Amino acid sequence: MDRTKAPDQKLHLLILGATGPSGLRTVELALVRQHTLTVYVRSPDKLPQSITLNPLVTTVKGELNDVAALSTCFAPREGLRKIDAIISALGAKVGQPKGNPLTKGYEILLAKMKEFSVPRLIFLSSVSVTSRHDHFSLVRESMVAGIMLIGYTSWEDVVATGKLMESDAAKGLQITIARVPTLTDGAGGSLHVGYIGSNGQGWTLARVDLATFFIGEAENPAWVGEAPLCSSKLDLSSCV
Repeated sequence: MDRTKAPDQKLHLLILGATGPSGLRTVELALVRQHTLTVYVRSPDKLPQSITLNPLVTTVKGELNDVAALSTCFAPREGLRKIDAIISALGAKVGQPKGNPLTKGYEILLAKMKEFSVPRLIFLSSVSVTSRHDHFSLVRESMVAGIMLIGYTSWEDVVATGKLMESDAAKGLQITIARVPTLTDGAGGSLHVGYIGSNGQGWTLARVDLATFFIGEAENPAWVGEAPLCSSKLDLSSCV
């Protein structure tokens, strides 16, 4: 994807988690691509003015479990096309309470998607979620063990979101689970999309490359119904 070239078709995207580092990179790229955005955030004051004052952006305050506030994102607005796709950069938090709050929020979101006929969701996940296409990896096993050790409730929640997307609640929707390894603030430019154990797959991912995947998948869906691992390409030449 040419990050600087506007696409032929402009989309209306609902973006969740826009105040986090990955969400901000995603919003910035979406605006470069000239898409219309509704950003749903808990703390709008954390957004820079370059976003809040942009005429392509509508900001809505609320949390994922706030049904009334979330509904306003989907409500028809004069001169604005309905939402084409949703991108979520939300993640479970270490130390969060039991009860899978992220999964419960996604249950509400899926119901709203069906209610307002919004077909597409691309959301952030981790290597804790598995795919039938994955190969065994000791690195993955050690990463998951570490996650479980320091944040068992967050691991539980992430795994539950993966199961939710395979349940009847998601039936009829076009969902892509964007799994990531360790996120970095690197320059990016070496995005690899595949599965654990595939040739060239690495164990880090620049946030700008995650944004590239998010926006590219919204514009041209290629991974519907799948859970690819997005990573920075592993340069094997340095090992020779």
